[in-house]
Amino acid sequence: VFDPADGGRTVNSYPLPQAEGFPVGVSVGFDRRVVAATSAGQVYSFSP
Repeated sequence: VFDPADGGRTVNSYPLPQAEGFPVGVSVGFDRRVVAATSAGQVYSFSP
């Protein structure tokens, strides 16, 4: 998770356990929930 107001500084990171393939998309919701998908069809969701 990055803070664009602070020059793109990394605020936090979240591991994707047993992720395969490569990232194909990331979405951030109004409630700040993050969803990431991989080319292997895995979907990860977390709230920062």
